[in-house]
Amino acid sequence: MEDIVPVNLLLMANTIQCHDSKLIENVFDLKGSIINRSVTITDEIKPSSTLKDVNLLNLCSDKLFLRFRRKDRKRIMKMMRADIKFLNLHNLMDYSLLLLVENNPDFINAVSRKFTTGNLIKQP
Repeated sequence: MEDIVPVNLLLMANTIQCHDSKLIENVFDLKGSIINRSVTITDEIKPSSTLKDVNLLNLCSDKLFLRFRRKDRKRIMKMMRADIKFLNLHNLMDYSLLLLVENNPDFINAVSRKFTTGNLIKQP
């Protein structure tokens, strides 16, 4: 057993905080690769089933999807840089971004309130 090399494993908690699973539209496990990174879509796939990078690319090419405000993009990138720095510091190589897309009725209602009789209300 002298030739067995120990392997360190870091398992991070799933931080998805969806309060109503009926609002889940998609879940993606993203690694930034297209090699072996798709799930075959069948009738058994549910909105909460985990899809992969190629599925997200296909979805983005089919419809307008994943639009973020500049402020949100900056926050996401800041968090990802912190994760990468941590992984690099500990010589870890594997990274997955678990992305959950959910319908947000509060957002939809807020956007619909911006429109009154076909006129856009100016934002501050």
